[in-house]
Amino acid sequence: MHLTPATLETDQFRAVLLPGFGTEGGYSLLVDETTQSHVNPDDPEDLQLPYVRTIAAIVDALFAPDTTVNALHLGAGALTLPRFVTHTRPGSSQRVVELHGDLLDFVLDAIPLNDPSGVEFVVADAVAYVETLADDAARFDLVVVDVYTGSDAPEAVAASQFHTALRAALAPGGIVVVNAFTASGPDLARDVEDALREVHEHVIAIADADLLSGTRIGNIVFAATDHEPDVDALAVALTARGSLVAPDPRD
Repeated sequence: MHLTPATLETDQFRAVLLPGFGTEGGYSLLVDETTQSHVNPDDPEDLQLPYVRTIAAIVDALFAPDTTVNALHLGAGALTLPRFVTHTRPGSSQRVVELHGDLLDFVLDAIPLNDPSGVEFVVADAVAYVETLADDAARFDLVVVDVYTGSDAPEAVAASQFHTALRAALAPGGIVVVNAFTASGPDLARDVEDALREVHEHVIAIADADLLSGTRIGNIVFAATDHEPDVDALAVALTARGSLVAPDPRD
């Protein structure tokens, strides 16, 4: 697949798809000059962004390659993680919720899914959508919260009400994973952690030490579950995915 740079201009944001980025090629999605995603449609396991490798490692640690996953993705980006799940765990069911339908169409038109089967798209505000899950029969093994426009995330993703609704939508043994980008505000990661700890028995933070201490901005990934996580297996998966960070249980 060959792609020239493509741009989407709206009243709310400016998105650009840049080809040829990453050590193995692929494309970067920038929203308001912030790198939102990197995706390589020729190799869905080519994960250039560290926080995405971290989330992939969580999937690897919890779900064997021969199992299927029922996943809910809040925030679409360039659909890097849905592509990864489809590629590594064929037959999985995935629901992707994205506020900006024009951005979703822009990405899909430029870089279609290799295998769209099992992937459902919902154009909606993620926070409002989560409130409707109580009336939904689906229960999710994996929920990924990655809701950003540029570097901005809604404050509601750090609210206990939001995470209480997500917990109720989990299948037994399910896990919620939240990407907290600390450039969105100095208190976002702390508030996300506090909300997760109110709702779940076990919370793990995964990031470099200077991010966890607040001395540098970047992505902190939180994983929350009501079942004892296998931290050793997660550490092995993180290493296998090329991540040098270690899981930090916050129990």
